[in-house]
Amino acid sequence: MDDIHGYDETFLIPLDIDHTCPICLMGLKEPLQTPCGHRFCKNCIIKMIRENAIRCPMCQLSIMEKELVPDNFAKREILSFIVKCRITECEWTGPLKTIEQHMTECPLFTIDCPNNCKEFIKRRDCEEHLNNSCSNRKIRCVYCCEFLTVNQEIKHIDLCPKLPIICPHCSESVIREALTNDHLCPNLKTRCPFAFIGCSFENFAVMEHIAEKSSQHLATLAKFTQRLATEGTNVICQNHKRTKFKWIITDISNCWHAAEFSGVHDLNSFPFYASGYKMCVRISWNCVNARKISIFIHMMKGEQDDSLKWPFQGTFTISILDQTENTCKREPVTEQFITRPDLEPFFKPTAVKTTKGFGYSNFCDVDTVKRLTKNNTLLIQVLVSC
Repeated sequence: MDDIHGYDETFLIPLDIDHTCPICLMGLKEPLQTPCGHRFCKNCIIKMIRENAIRCPMCQLSIMEKELVPDNFAKREILSFIVKCRITECEWTGPLKTIEQHMTECPLFTIDCPNNCKEFIKRRDCEEHLNNSCSNRKIRCVYCCEFLTVNQEIKHIDLCPKLPIICPHCSESVIREALTNDHLCPNLKTRCPFAFIGCSFENFAVMEHIAEKSSQHLATLAKFTQRLATEGTNVICQNHKRTKFKWIITDISNCWHAAEFSGVHDLNSFPFYASGYKMCVRISWNCVNARKISIFIHMMKGEQDDSLKWPFQGTFTISILDQTENTCKREPVTEQFITRPDLEPFFKPTAVKTTKGFGYSNFCDVDTVKRLTKNNTLLIQVLVSC
């Protein structure tokens, strides 16, 4: 039984005894009338009867719960009486039946901040609070235009990629991301920005080198672009000694069908460069024992081989990317290995492509591949640090 009894409101005109419950001494709520003609709140009188007090508290006449009847006339009367707002400062008055609706609109009622900043505010001050003082209000970074909350601002500024900072080597003002990616500092040895197509230059005068070798760079870039158009859809991004290669493999279902027919189905990416070293990725669909895929790295003969140090030394991070739209729920499959100079796959190539590759014969199983496949497409990413 609900423990809330009568109406505990402030009536503009104090209630008379006929509209007051003799048990809780509050305004009659859902009034019931006894056979002896007395009125009580529904909850009050039923609770009293069920606790074995089977006599009317006013006249001691024996009563039973089934003998109680609703007093709709008294109910209509009390709901029409004028009450004041429960907030002392509020000047609103109105019929009792409208008090709950008013409390959902009362401008002086205290509410929780809609942004969950844990502050309590008056409803009338909500808009001003959300716009000017809420610690969880949204603002836009003046540098990168990303939306964030006020309480994230200090932490964001420490990491903002577009924040202007001073290069510690040449005192030039550059944005943070350019300092690590694109800033060609004259006081530091800098790798040529065309390293992704095989240029191995790394020295102080990188701007002079770019100007001097512009025609060679353009010619090599034209060949690279032509090869990109004819050999597949792939993305390469090189930054100093870190190269990112993304391989987009389409028609995955046919790759599995080919593997089921022959046992193993191999597919090679088109070649890419990492700090002048030429290489490619090989993926194998294996249906001989268990349905799985293998991924290997193969070194290839390149134009810069004679000027590079061998065996190749570096770190490979291989991932099958998760294409789930919600970035917070992405779970890519990633493996990493460091090359070993005593292993043949990293020796200077003597053929177009080394026969032996290095990687993982059981990179992941078929169920994982299905989870990571979207629109019959698989995304392979290789990070090379050397």
